[in-house]
Amino acid sequence: MDQFFRYSNNLKQNVNIIESISSLSEFAILGDQKESDLFDLFIEEKIVEEFLRILKSTKDTNIVNAILHQISMLITNINQNIVVLLSLPQLNEFIIYNYDLSNEETQDYYINFIKILSNKVKRENINLFFNQKYAQFPLLLYSQNFYNAKDNLTRTYTRHILFSILQIVQDSSNEQIILKYLQSYPFLQVLTNHISFMNELLFKWSKNQDYFNEELKNMYYFFKDLYNIAPYLIDALDNLFFKIIIQPIYQTLQQKDETIIKQSSLILSSFFNAEVLFSKRLLISILILLFSPEIPKFQSLQLELDYLPTKDPELVNQCMRFFQNSQQDQDVKDVDTISSLLQSITQTISYVSLNSIFTKKIPKQDIYEILLSFNYIQMLNSSILFQENQLILDEQIYNQQILSYIQIVLMKNILTQFQQYQKH
Repeated sequence: MDQFFRYSNNLKQNVNIIESISSLSEFAILGDQKESDLFDLFIEEKIVEEFLRILKSTKDTNIVNAILHQISMLITNINQNIVVLLSLPQLNEFIIYNYDLSNEETQDYYINFIKILSNKVKRENINLFFNQKYAQFPLLLYSQNFYNAKDNLTRTYTRHILFSILQIVQDSSNEQIILKYLQSYPFLQVLTNHISFMNELLFKWSKNQDYFNEELKNMYYFFKDLYNIAPYLIDALDNLFFKIIIQPIYQTLQQKDETIIKQSSLILSSFFNAEVLFSKRLLISILILLFSPEIPKFQSLQLELDYLPTKDPELVNQCMRFFQNSQQDQDVKDVDTISSLLQSITQTISYVSLNSIFTKKIPKQDIYEILLSFNYIQMLNSSILFQENQLILDEQIYNQQILSYIQIVLMKNILTQFQQYQKH
């Protein structure tokens, strides 16, 4: 006990700070494991509060790093009293403090602290990290500041932290208020940052596919998982994808520069062919954009969950027709139509069999019947009609590449329906 008080007094008097921080942390861990009085004393003497006071008053990088390291050690090694430790309000102060992250060592200590703390978030204790009164989630928000870190492992772990927290939100004690927080700012800025990063990556990839291909695939997997893990974010993700990536890139197709048009077409093809299974609303928005006689001007990133890129109700109805799952109740008598249909179905089956989203094999006859039940015939015929209707497609803006986009979008809808079928 005497040694504890000696180090405690040294800390309060700013004497032998690093040694005192280390020794007091060891006492706390020992108290948690063997001598409960020591841990109680650690809390009563407000040692963590003293750590924070010193952090805010010092410019010594070694002291800052020592504090971050010891706080991480406490969170890692304290088990019996972990709830008490995680309940301390000072922990949020350690998260949001303005560290000099240009110092690589400090950045490493801070990222490690965030990793360790995030591993302690569970469904039953999420209320310790989320401030219900002020609707704040510092750990989740600040952990995502490294979405564009130079180090690939740091970027990967940043996404992992996001997944690990989003997975436990549902069925937690504060589910409704946390979901509301996740569907508004400042958290939506987190999603904006990740999508903007992928947008930048798409342009880099279009200029150097070999170098950026693996990283782009990782981003596609990230968003594919995000759609699956957090279905409550689908509307927000759709809106941000459309406004940050699809609509701005699509506008560049109006330019006369063939290099830019080729680059934009390459990006859109990659994006539309990604394994991310977008919602029906986003697919409808894409079709509206493809069929619209003019491309709406990009205005702002303001979130509009019911946004569609047109005010023409007839165009909306035409595009929604592609996704109507009416029963197939008419005979197809035209030989040419049957031939083209069978060819299309064959291509579809061939594509489906190679697609990695499938977890089990479906007999081709079953696929054929599912295509019929989802009214793929009508959608195919509608697509052909659109392609032949020169009044809808403005040849000065649209080219043959646009028609392939239409087929891709329709195919993504079919694949989404297949995936839903497999879950039953």
